[in-house]
Amino acid sequence: MRLPPGHHRRSKKRLREGGDTELELLYYLFHVHHWTPEMYAGMGAGGQDLALALALHEIEMKQET
Repeated sequence: MRLPPGHHRRSKKRLREGGDTELELLYYLFHVHHWTPEMYAGMGAGGQDLALALALHEIEMKQET
């Protein structure tokens, strides 16, 4: 199963507008979920895409409340 283009790690969508998506994701995962960079880097491309999609979903859900 592939993620929609809007949620792919190479997409223009940013966690913070104008930022580096992957760096912002690494910071978010480290700060909020206590992931190490090695945990993220050790994942395959599909896992990294899924981590981005779930982080974006979590952020959107928090913004709605």
